[in-house]
Amino acid sequence: MNTKFGGHHSTLLRGSRRDHLMFVAAAGLAFSLLIILVVVSSSRNVDATRAAAPETPQVQHMAVGTVTLLASSKLIRTGDRIQPGVIKEIYWPRHDVPDGAVLEMAELAGKFAKVNINPEVPIVREQLSEQKIFETLPITMGMRAVTIQVDGETGLEGWALPGTKVDVALTHMKDGNLTTQVIVQNSRVLSYQGSVDGPMERGTLSRKSVKTGGTLTLEVSPGDALVIQTSKKLGSLSLIGRDAGDDVATPVSEIDQRHVIKTVATPAASRVCKRGSMRIEGREYIIDCDGSITPLQGGVME
Repeated sequence: MNTKFGGHHSTLLRGSRRDHLMFVAAAGLAFSLLIILVVVSSSRNVDATRAAAPETPQVQHMAVGTVTLLASSKLIRTGDRIQPGVIKEIYWPRHDVPDGAVLEMAELAGKFAKVNINPEVPIVREQLSEQKIFETLPITMGMRAVTIQVDGETGLEGWALPGTKVDVALTHMKDGNLTTQVIVQNSRVLSYQGSVDGPMERGTLSRKSVKTGGTLTLEVSPGDALVIQTSKKLGSLSLIGRDAGDDVATPVSEIDQRHVIKTVATPAASRVCKRGSMRIEGREYIIDCDGSITPLQGGVME
């Protein structure tokens, strides 16, 4: 009886151990599968992160290489109030930020344009005013403004716009000769037909829409202003265009009609003259080169 009970107990004990081992193996397998799933998921996340990584340096580069400034979306003319609706943020190279650049929108509140503010460029504090500015000629300190009358020809077909550089020429009679001389060099145009807008403010020029002729105001020295005023009474004034970066004085400043119409004296051909003779009614005469007739008397001219 005891033997049977002992054998049955031993069988149960072996079965229990087997079940325990199977449970441990199953648990280990499940844990291994869980680890594998975690590793695979982590690997996929790393790949996804690497795929998005190339965009990160570009964003960082933009943040490091540029700065956000304020600019206008359109031209703001002198005296106009700064309207928030036309102000926008622009990215600008950090190494090229202008002095006094406006960084906050609050700095523009209640401000007026002291000068024309061009679009798409940073607004600086020097362009702003607390009060409304009335448009005036932008004359450099110590210089003077003088106005002349021009037409389509003397005014360079309307190309002499504010900001361009010109020479002023006077055509008049001098010592009996028609003479043209440069009386003022390297003068800056301040206004044309009452407008101080330069080529940039006017936008793309359509040659059909440009009105030539009228008045033109130049910035000159005080002495040159008097020269121009006096020259108006001496003859006609005209403009000679020059490059904006050309500050070199013109070597030739005066030409008269003798240089234009070069009369070359032709040497008179040497006249070969031979005397002749003729006989009329028995008397002999000498014919000179000038056609005169001299009678001979005894073989000798009288």
